[in-house]
Amino acid sequence: MPLELDPKLAWALAHPDYFPVELTTAAYEEILRVPGIGPIGAKRLLATRSRLVLLDLDDLKGLGIIVKRAREFITWKGKDLKTLNSAFHNPQSKFK
Repeated sequence: MPLELDPKLAWALAHPDYFPVELTTAAYEEILRVPGIGPIGAKRLLATRSRLVLLDLDDLKGLGIIVKRAREFITWKGKDLKTLNSAFHNPQSKFK
């Protein structure tokens, strides 16, 4: 593994067949593979994802997910989050 990369990121880059991870249906173990998502963020996501309506990346940030790292490796309801820009922030409630 390259020493200049975070080990989890290096693993993810070396195993593209495991990505993207669909956050609305993935198991805890699958979510943990995503760079930028640790155990706390994964647990928070699992606890709230049935109520979470993703309007922008700030929703994920609020769960403790490091979006800058994770966005390349995840989808939400089939949507690619690489290009989703939090500049389109909607101040309405993000929960149903």
